Amino acid sequence: MIRAVWLSVAWLALGFGAILLWWTAVSGDRSAIVVAVVMALAALALILDRRRGRRAERSLPTDLARLAYYADAHSVAFAWLFSDKKRPVRILRSEDSGALTAEDRAGQVVVLDGVGDRVVDTGLWPGRDYHYSLFVQEAPGEWSQPVRVLVATEPAAERIEREQAEWAVKASAARAGDRNDGRSGSAFVTASRGLAQVFSGVATDLMATVFRWDDRVADGWEEIV
Repeated sequence: MIRAVWLSVAWLALGFGAILLWWTAVSGDRSAIVVAVVMALAALALILDRRRGRRAERSLPTDLARLAYYADAHSVAFAWLFSDKKRPVRILRSEDSGALTAEDRAGQVVVLDGVGDRVVDTGLWPGRDYHYSLFVQEAPGEWSQPVRVLVATEPAAERIEREQAEWAVKASAARAGDRNDGRSGSAFVTASRGLAQVFSGVATDLMATVFRWDDRVADGWEEIV
């Protein structure tokens, strides 16, 4: 009730200020500065209320600023950013249902229980649905409400089709390299496989870059808000 009254007053002040500003401009009155201050305060109140409303609509715990996940055929990765300092995070996984509390271990697999900002859950079956429940420790022995996410791993047929397409591109590049500088195609493919393994590990270490500077997430990632 109080919020509704406050918003009504702010909107009325903004509208009345606009009328007064127009009148002072027409009449040449120098009181436009006072009117402009009133309008600025009303606009500021509306902006702050809008931000407060957005925070209230968030499903994430207050200690988390952003959260995103990525799924392929055999793994699911999570990455997040804290609003302030890092806190312990507990992530549980189940094929049946999400956990209601952080202590609800029945039928749950502990994916992460510690301080960090990323995790990769491996060894999953392709084409299955997995229930993930994420909790943030707000105080010793106290956990946030769960952030529950249903994640589907990539079906095996789609994974095979994607891998075949990737290898077709690599084979084409190998043939082009063999023609251009005389390198052996098979040797080039072998070297490419080794580099792919190296960069795969590097990519895991650089998962924090999933959150872009322009508020987007990296391709293939899904953000939870």
